[in-house]
Amino acid sequence: MSVPIPACPYCGASSVLVSGSDLFPKRSDLADLWFWRCEPCKAHVGCHEQGAEVRGPGGSISLSDGTMPFGTLANAALRSARTQAHAVFDPLWQTGRMRRAEAYVWLAEQMGVPFEQAHISMFDFKQCMKLMDAVEDIDPRKRAAAASPPDDARWLRQADIDHEVAPDGHLVVRSKGQTIDYWPATQRWSIRGHSGEQSTLLALIRFCVSSAKR
Repeated sequence: MSVPIPACPYCGASSVLVSGSDLFPKRSDLADLWFWRCEPCKAHVGCHEQGAEVRGPGGSISLSDGTMPFGTLANAALRSARTQAHAVFDPLWQTGRMRRAEAYVWLAEQMGVPFEQAHISMFDFKQCMKLMDAVEDIDPRKRAAAASPPDDARWLRQADIDHEVAPDGHLVVRSKGQTIDYWPATQRWSIRGHSGEQSTLLALIRFCVSSAKR
């Protein structure tokens, strides 16, 4: 089938089709696969393998010609968020707690999207955070165990959270009239005027995003 050329969600430009050998020259296992890539934004997304059955609107099934994208193009920060979201969500069906189909039905319900759009590869940064929160609500042990995110400030920018770098290097975050001090080296943060500290960048982002919705 003819696949529309995906637009880059960051700059709006049309992406280009590149081979895995071009994008990942050191990954021989990806050499024969195809990816859509926006070079200026360094964003890309992989494609379903040739012959794969892909579910579309209304439950329709299409066969991939090898260039059908998994979802939307993502930059480094969003790719990292999607990876962590998978690390939290996938054990729900990998460990047998749910069947895979049941897990994706639950995912669609939690995210408020049609079943055919219930794919982490289609999620933006805030949707990834929402999914991780939803999984933790039903099982706190599924909290992501991935490494600390690279470039904490980039994650805050991706989540549209107002912040600046203080002279001593820590980040000053502002959310709904509150000022929060965050120290990247230890991932500790505190709200000015309140006692006590909290930890992890993901918890800080969740706090700011949920605060913004009140």
